[in-house]
Amino acid sequence: VAVLKKQFGKNKIIPKELELECLAALSYYPELLNEYVAFRWDNSISSTMKMVPTYTSFLFHKKLKYVVYINKSAATTNLNINELSFNAKVGWLGHELGHVLQCVEKSRLGVLWMGICHISNKFIAKSERETDIITIQHNLGYALYEGMHYTLNNKKVNEAYIAGLKKNYLSLEEILIFINKTEQRKP
Repeated sequence: VAVLKKQFGKNKIIPKELELECLAALSYYPELLNEYVAFRWDNSISSTMKMVPTYTSFLFHKKLKYVVYINKSAATTNLNINELSFNAKVGWLGHELGHVLQCVEKSRLGVLWMGICHISNKFIAKSERETDIITIQHNLGYALYEGMHYTLNNKKVNEAYIAGLKKNYLSLEEILIFINKTEQRKP
């Protein structure tokens, strides 16, 4: 953990309980080495994880800072983060880091527009599917698949949550297709 923390932990705030998983996910995103990302527990979100740029950095800082909120309560989804395997956690954290990468690559106005558009169901699905593809392109496709497979086949998980996953994210079959396409492009 110490080696990963030294290499990938700069400008990162990481809860001890998920330190290895967060650092492992960060290792797949070398583009984010110098970005400020805080991973925080927040049981008030209606999903397992959620990424947002901080409002204060948006208004007062030259460079944006990001927070990945992680819900360890199963109250809204009936999915406790601790039920996911190490791989699945890394894949889902990698998905959230894909959102960070999307923001880093946009202008401030572009990030603001993304936030405004997130009230549109059509935009949400487009954004989440694009982020799944970014996750796969960063070699976290199988980890993403593992988390989705577990969740979609877990009888305890809230039906509305599963319906949202099916509507807005790549299907298991699509994940495998994009993994295959990504692997074929490698030299």
